[in-house]
Amino acid sequence: MKRFPFNKYSLSLIFILVFFSMCSKAPINLNEKLSYFFKGKLKVYVKVEKKTENFRALVKLSSKKARILVLNPLNNVIFKIIVNGRESILINLKKRLYWSGEFYEIIKKLFNMKLGYKKFFNLIVFKKNIKERDFYTKIIKNKIILYDNNDLLLMSVKIIRLKKVYSTLITKVNLKSYKKTELNELFEK
Repeated sequence: MKRFPFNKYSLSLIFILVFFSMCSKAPINLNEKLSYFFKGKLKVYVKVEKKTENFRALVKLSSKKARILVLNPLNNVIFKIIVNGRESILINLKKRLYWSGEFYEIIKKLFNMKLGYKKFFNLIVFKKNIKERDFYTKIIKNKIILYDNNDLLLMSVKIIRLKKVYSTLITKVNLKSYKKTELNELFEK
């Protein structure tokens, strides 16, 4: 009666595989900072003059980088916003056009308010109130409400989900098949 169902060759093979699998792992560098970003879903209600619009945004935000997909009510991607440091790119996927500049210019054109990326990040992730010259915010649970100085509602942002992801946020985009244009042309119908 055999004690082990393996012969000496299979045991040798298992030993070699275990040995090499242990040797091939890269050592962990404890001095290296862990990279993370915040991933989430936002529901946005915007009031412009007498007209209101609803849309959703899928966001991946870190302190200096971002990928934001703006979706219409049918879940089609309308715009893609890429932030990498001070440079921001707004891409209209349907027209195959893009514009590059600063983040606050995109927000100024879309929502008629001056809001830089750092304040946007702190508002969404850490829910910090903002008081600017032309607007201020109120935060109620997972809802961020923006008012103008006359207490009229400008925008409401509901944070549906936001979680911390330990990974690297990639913001590289291939723009070879897109044409560079002015910011106003991206919004024309």
